[in-house]
Amino acid sequence: MQLPPWLIFLQVLSNIAIVGTFIIYWKQLRAMRDASLAQNLISVNEFMLNPLFRDARKDLFTLSDKGQLELPLTDDAQQVVDRVCASWNHIALLVDKKVIPYYVLLEAKYTFLKCHRLCEPILEEVRNNRVPELWRHFTIYAKRLGNS
Repeated sequence: MQLPPWLIFLQVLSNIAIVGTFIIYWKQLRAMRDASLAQNLISVNEFMLNPLFRDARKDLFTLSDKGQLELPLTDDAQQVVDRVCASWNHIALLVDKKVIPYYVLLEAKYTFLKCHRLCEPILEEVRNNRVPELWRHFTIYAKRLGNS
C-alpha cells in the first residue's frame, strides 16, 4: 500500500522541522555555555584582582624577603599563608572541575609557582598538623605548571 503524496510531504516536512529544532537548541546550548564561561572568567579575574588576595600575595612576598616565613609562623604570617594557599587552591579547583580553562593558570603561572614555592615547606607542616589533603589542588597544579 502506497501512502498518498501529501502524507509523505507532511512526514518530510515534520522531520525537517525536528532536525531544525535540534540545530537551534544546539546553538542555544553553545551560546549559553560560552556566556557561562565568560561569566566565570570575569568572576575569577575579579577574584584574582581583589585587593584582599593581591595584598595577601604582596604580604607573602614581603614576609619572604624579610625571612619571616620560617616555622613556626607568627599568627599574622599564618593568616597570610592560609589566605594565599586557600585562594590559589580555589582557582586550581575551578580549573580541575573545568569551570574555568587551564590557560587561566598558565597566565598566572609565575605568581602561582612563586607562591607555591614560598609556601611549600609550610604546606607540608600544615598538612601534617591539620588535614593531609589540605589545599592539594594548589600543589597538584603547581607540579603540573612546573612541568610545562
